[in-house]
Amino acid sequence: MTTSQAELAEMNIRAAASLAKAAEALGDKITWKPLDKGRSALEQVQECIGMAMFGKTIFETQSVPAMNREDMEKLQEAYADSVKALAGLTSATAEFAKAIENFPADKLGNKVMLPFGGGMEKSFGEVAMMAYWNTVYHEGQVNYIQTLAGV
Repeated sequence: MTTSQAELAEMNIRAAASLAKAAEALGDKITWKPLDKGRSALEQVQECIGMAMFGKTIFETQSVPAMNREDMEKLQEAYADSVKALAGLTSATAEFAKAIENFPADKLGNKVMLPFGGGMEKSFGEVAMMAYWNTVYHEGQVNYIQTLAGV
């Protein structure tokens, strides 16, 4: 089975919407951390915003931007408010989805080297799916936080 760019884009949009719904359901507990050690739902939403922005840049420039801790800290500051973060997740994912749809179909199999895990070579199609599965994974974590928080 072949997945089209439109399907890849839509999968990312639906996953972000599901994550946003789960995080929003936490209400004022969106910043709560299990055992004060884990990551809050807000932090997980912020990561997914960053991943969508990262993916958009990869698709638009056909290269991998530098990643550093300072950029993530700036993103967390910019989206420290839950309302801004949930809106940011929606808009960043929509922009990423548009970049996927606009990408030349004949280049989806081309590879880029990602900085994760000491470096990993992935196709552009895999990059689109990587953002998707990362968002779905974080939705599961947020659902678990709901259980722990009694929501």
